[in-house]
Amino acid sequence: AKLSRAAHTLKGAAMCLSATAVVESAQALENQNQALDPVIVEPLLRQLIHDADRLATRITMDLK
Repeated sequence: AKLSRAAHTLKGAAMCLSATAVVESAQALENQNQALDPVIVEPLLRQLIHDADRLATRITMDLK
């Protein structure tokens, strides 16, 4: 439940930034978290982390 809630919260924040990749990754994790199957959840979490890192890099570059 905590992971699903965190994914939902991150998805909302990403929507405000029009960060489509993060929104989609967070949504996928939120949808699959109910199963709590690490085989399913782990790659989704890795993708979300990757997309969030790319977003952070893009924001940082825009601020320079």
